[in-house]
Amino acid sequence: MRILLALFASALTFSLACSSHAATTIYNVKGYTLHNGELATFVGLSYENGLITHVYATQADVEQNVSLHNPSDEPSHDVVINGGGATLIPGLIDAHGHVSSYGEALGAVKLEGSTSETEAVQRVAAFMPDAPSSPDDWIVGRGWNQVLWPTNDFPTRQTLDAVTGKTPTALSRVDGHALWVNTAALDAAGITKDSVDPEGGQILRDQYGEPTGV
Repeated sequence: MRILLALFASALTFSLACSSHAATTIYNVKGYTLHNGELATFVGLSYENGLITHVYATQADVEQNVSLHNPSDEPSHDVVINGGGATLIPGLIDAHGHVSSYGEALGAVKLEGSTSETEAVQRVAAFMPDAPSSPDDWIVGRGWNQVLWPTNDFPTRQTLDAVTGKTPTALSRVDGHALWVNTAALDAAGITKDSVDPEGGQILRDQYGEPTGV
């Protein structure tokens, strides 16, 4: 099915009382939208200056209000488009927030924009005095991006071990698709030299086959 997307104005109304023609009319479509919270259908619409001015519920409404002829020798004539039976729906605009994730981030190490592995570790060290003191608590963070670092190399658990000690630490990459952890976190997860890579993923290893911490 061909899908034709259109952005509907929030003040869209189904009133057919409008008598003026718009700059552009699309007809012969299978239109779907919402009207007062209910699914509504239409066969055409007119819009001008980015705003929908008229919605046509039936073909008769179109023919009564719009001239379906658009002579090429009349450049000032309204533009009329035959939708060819395509489906016309409102633009799918998604605006949302991750409230719980935002709350969790307030208690995590912020690594966005760190320019090196050293700087990222320094941020973890600066966070340590405010970190949870319970042995069962972890230090978490997010935002590191090795592409922004001079060598572009992935970080290692040893640099984290130097400041986190035996406190399990897990730091998500900026895209959330990689995790940088210390040795304590590897131990807690039971990840060793003999661990098998997860399906669809990879445990990075050094030249001796030991997990690097990513």
